[in-house]
Amino acid sequence: MAISFGRYNAPGVMTQSVSGPIIGTTSTVPNAVGIFGDSVRYRTNLEVFTIPSDVNGVAIDTPAFSKLGIIGASVVVSNPATGQTYTVSSDYVLVGVPGLDGGSTRDDTFSLERVINGDIDEGTRVEVSYHYTDVNYFEATRFYYNGDVEAFYGAPFDSSGNIVSEITLAARLAFLNGASSVICVAVDATATTPTVQEYVTALDKLSDEQDVAIVVPASGDVLLHPYVTAHVVNASNSSMERRAIVARDGSLTAVSSAARIISAGTISNNRIAHVSPATFNYYNSNLGQSAVVGGQFMAAAIAALSLTNGPSIPLTRKQPLGFIGIPEQLSQIQKNLEAEAGLMVVETTRLGAIRVRHGITTDPSTTITREWSITGQEDSMIYRVRDSLDNNGIIGGIIDDLTLVNVKSTVGSALQALVLDGTIQDFTGLQARQLVSTPDVVEIQYQWRAAVPLNYVLVQYSVSISTGTTTVQTS
Repeated sequence: MAISFGRYNAPGVMTQSVSGPIIGTTSTVPNAVGIFGDSVRYRTNLEVFTIPSDVNGVAIDTPAFSKLGIIGASVVVSNPATGQTYTVSSDYVLVGVPGLDGGSTRDDTFSLERVINGDIDEGTRVEVSYHYTDVNYFEATRFYYNGDVEAFYGAPFDSSGNIVSEITLAARLAFLNGASSVICVAVDATATTPTVQEYVTALDKLSDEQDVAIVVPASGDVLLHPYVTAHVVNASNSSMERRAIVARDGSLTAVSSAARIISAGTISNNRIAHVSPATFNYYNSNLGQSAVVGGQFMAAAIAALSLTNGPSIPLTRKQPLGFIGIPEQLSQIQKNLEAEAGLMVVETTRLGAIRVRHGITTDPSTTITREWSITGQEDSMIYRVRDSLDNNGIIGGIIDDLTLVNVKSTVGSALQALVLDGTIQDFTGLQARQLVSTPDVVEIQYQWRAAVPLNYVLVQYSVSISTGTTTVQTS
């Protein structure tokens, strides 16, 4: 009952329960999907120029094109009024405008100069379209909308249905499954097919992107798996707790179940999930036809699904969007073998729904390491506790009589907030102490209870013939 001193109260000790505040903090828990992969390797631009008048019989260049890194062979000059397309050399020439570095062409541009006696007259308005690849194209870039990804990296399919920008398709499926943002790095390749090292160079550019929670290679090359594993381990050891989802690509060359089992066993890390099987059916709405795509695109969808549902929500039986079927149908026995080996199997139900059979990691040795969501809870907890202590301002202060109380209460408040929002179930044994051997260290210890997925319900039954009413029939 509320205490009121507006009326008389007998002298004595009074007590009143007052709700204490939960100290909030700005959380830096990462929430972006990091995707690296190949693209069309250029962007497209269109500009309009008015051809300058000649001076003393000499043609004058237009202003420099606005974009850098223009691919000269891609330039098309046309008349927007008549639709005529002009011919290089006979109607116009491109004049190079060097950049500042004096070497790479990615900061160079062009201007346009008409050829006297060609088809372009002075004062003519012309449209100039071109492809360009500037110095920022292959750097880490954040996107919040699928259309921006496609405008940047190109359409995922060409007119024949071939994948020409794997990074675009992976990002499209991530957004379709609820990703709030994706951070992409395109592979800077010199040949038609990128090398493993070129993929690794792109992956390395995600290292300092602190908002990346889950990394997905938009390639199903198994040779990338050790590098992805090392990337995740290094990031997690550097206070940027990170996970990854990988897969094999069986769209061109079949990848057997046995090969996938070996892949998962080689990784064996609770921060890495490996999707199986290696092919899925995707409906290409632009061409109105189905396409068989590699498992890496399902990995991108599941990564987004994981972040959308929250760290404590299991992936088991969740339904990724964007796919219409699974070409490879496995028996229940084979699915069990794959799961036992650490493969996250995606299956089709009897009703035709596509779902994650069991949300597991490549380390199925214990329940704690096996469940994808438990690692996610731990990462979220670490970020929240660390953020609370950083925002408290205690680092750089002095250790006095109130320090241990302050540290303990700060961590306790963060843990209680994690319990209230369902990230973890509970915590016990919270203690703080100053280490005698290293007196500038305050140690916090506690035990936390994870939200363990409900994977099985055991129904026990038996047949009983000893109950009920028996009627004796006589002839």
